[in-house]
Amino acid sequence: MLKKDIISLQFKELGKMVTQMTANRENHAEYKNETLVETVYQTLDLTQGTLMTTSLDDLLHLLDRDDYGGFFRMELAARNLMEESFLQPNEHRALLKRAKELLVFIQQHDNTYSIGRAMLLDEIEKELQNS
Repeated sequence: MLKKDIISLQFKELGKMVTQMTANRENHAEYKNETLVETVYQTLDLTQGTLMTTSLDDLLHLLDRDDYGGFFRMELAARNLMEESFLQPNEHRALLKRAKELLVFIQQHDNTYSIGRAMLLDEIEKELQNS
């Protein structure tokens, strides 16, 4: 039970960080997101390179960590990629495309439907069309 509580707390804290990054971007304070992006990567024990090059099935396996939180971690990683895309103009489209791939994979394989995830996919699609 204690392990589940710790994992739940970790998910909540990561979710707060990602929400803060979105707020920073919307308030034209993206520069504050560099540290948050790195913190999310460190907490997920990932790098951008790993997210960009690892197959989706292998990535899910890597993120499951014996607690079956892989889909949730993958969604947080996708959101992190999206926010990082605004910090790296040269990589903007590639990061957004990979974030979209992660979210589509989750939608296809997870048993739960998320309106928030669907809205994020729409946001990414609009951003891809505008860039």
